[in-house]
Amino acid sequence: MRNRTILPLRAAAMLTAAAVLCSSCMARRVNKVDEKVSISFSWWGNDTRNEATVDALSVFREKYGISVDAHYSEFSGFKANMDAQFRSGTECDVMQINYDWLYEYSPDGRGFYDLNELSDYISLDAFTEYSLGTGTVNGVLNGLPTGLNAITFIYNKDIYDSYGLDIPETWEDLFKAAEVMKKDQIYPLSLTDKNFFICACAYVEQVTGRSPWGSDWKPQFTEEDCLLMLEFYDRLTSEKVSAPGKSFERSNFTDWKIAGLTSWASDMQTFEEMRQEGAHIVIGSYLTTENSLACGWYVKPVSLICIKKSTEHPEEAAMLADFSVNSAEMSALIGTSRGIPASLPAKETLESRDMLHGMEAEAAALIYETGELEVMSPYLERSELIGAYTDSCERVYYKESTPAEEAAALCEALNGALV
Repeated sequence: MRNRTILPLRAAAMLTAAAVLCSSCMARRVNKVDEKVSISFSWWGNDTRNEATVDALSVFREKYGISVDAHYSEFSGFKANMDAQFRSGTECDVMQINYDWLYEYSPDGRGFYDLNELSDYISLDAFTEYSLGTGTVNGVLNGLPTGLNAITFIYNKDIYDSYGLDIPETWEDLFKAAEVMKKDQIYPLSLTDKNFFICACAYVEQVTGRSPWGSDWKPQFTEEDCLLMLEFYDRLTSEKVSAPGKSFERSNFTDWKIAGLTSWASDMQTFEEMRQEGAHIVIGSYLTTENSLACGWYVKPVSLICIKKSTEHPEEAAMLADFSVNSAEMSALIGTSRGIPASLPAKETLESRDMLHGMEAEAAALIYETGELEVMSPYLERSELIGAYTDSCERVYYKESTPAEEAAALCEALNGALV
């Protein structure tokens, strides 16, 4: 991981960035502080985002007189380095983290600074209660969301139109599409092993009306849940809605060999490129059963900005956290590389510069428009759970077992995986 103390930008670049005004800028605390104060900030990204963030932090230093020691790298290896820092108490004052790391580092909400205590320095009213809920643990606000993320359904409308089919709104619509498409060996939807599991969890909640996640977010599946999940997989594969997860290849979508797939809302670049090449790629609604008892779909933050629990400079760290997610300067420079902003002023900055468009903006809008998505269990994407479900599904797929025979073992495996 590279360490770099932020220096002022070139004069021309400084004038350009400084000219950007923010509707939520820190009007309550605009005076510069002691130039001797230095805080550290860690994040991950590609070279473009890293350089943009470095440039934005230079603006921060000039504006508030606070030096920033920047620690950044690509995503690969970032978590291992952060683990080592937490073990030694050397984590940065301000840090970007993934959602599932939040509950690893702060399972009781006490692992990070309570940002509610720094509301004089952070414009919390820039966020909805809904979005702040993704960074709250045990009632304590641990992190500010950079954006919101959810599983999104992507379809090639040209393929659906060629069969005279509408874009699916329910699971049954998919099965009807499969009846028509299977003669040409085209799947209406193709899922990875992980997204089979996520979809199966949504399906269970829609059918039963209850969540398979306990108050501590840990799995609390019943044998009935597991039977439904296994029958769901069995039907999706046997009726040719999707091939088994191990067969998934994203290139099949770009090559027009499958008609749909799922993706995180923040990962739309491939599909945007297909649009630009002339394909009619669209975002579908969150699939439901015919008589759903619950929505079943969840939202998580793209990433979170947190403050070290034992930071020696909480006010300055809070100013940097606020600048990172709310300021026009940072927003204009990094654009949508951390997702469509959850911060209203940051979003307004991008809208005013015509930087909010395309499929990522559409997917983010759907999250807010739906309004029913609940905060996702941080364990939903754990490999132990996905692996247990995949193993059981494969035994059913290869006729080594039936859903009824496999349900009890799967229930035990899921509920015991994280003990």
